Amino acid sequence: MKKAKKENPKINIKWLNILLRSGLILCVIWLVIYSLATKFSLGGLKLYYPIWLGISIMFYWIGYRGLYQFKLAKDRKAINELLKEISANENHSRLNNRNVEEYTENHPIFRKFKDLVEKERVYRQQDLTLDSMAVLLETNRSTLSKLINQVSEKRFTDFINTYRIEEAKELLGNPDFDKYKISAIGFEVGFNRAGTFYDVFKKYTGVTPTKFKQNIST
Repeated sequence: MKKAKKENPKINIKWLNILLRSGLILCVIWLVIYSLATKFSLGGLKLYYPIWLGISIMFYWIGYRGLYQFKLAKDRKAINELLKEISANENHSRLNNRNVEEYTENHPIFRKFKDLVEKERVYRQQDLTLDSMAVLLETNRSTLSKLINQVSEKRFTDFINTYRIEEAKELLGNPDFDKYKISAIGFEVGFNRAGTFYDVFKKYTGVTPTKFKQNIST
């Protein structure tokens, strides 16, 4: 059986590229206006003050977003390490009590699939798909999809999200994770966007992760 890939926290820098390009454009505009104002005595400062203010606001925003992304990455790394520590100290048991036909539950491919999900927790991979899972199991997507549908009566995505949400609920209720951002927890259990995590969590639990955490605390 092929080993599942480990998901490493990544920092999103698309926003930085956009802001830097915008800043460059503002700087060029400011330089042109300043040069024209100086050359033709057009009143100078009043013309390029708004541009200068925009540049200042932009650099403040870069600093704010940079600190946010750094804190998010730091939280995700700490959560990842804590999850490893928890995994090292617990014995993972297989879930064999599903109300399905015996031959379906014991299908070799499905048994390997469950091992990957429940023991190696491949659902934490943000890029996990039915195709990539089929490759890990050395089968095809059609066979795997049919097995999952017959056993769990769920689609692949719903089946995987069930495990993601269950672990997210455990972490949100664990005081050891109180100091970390809720979105960082969502990323660590396998979601690639905070918005998706919040939407799926509410779909499965009826409340948002924030509300769920508040309910536990009260």
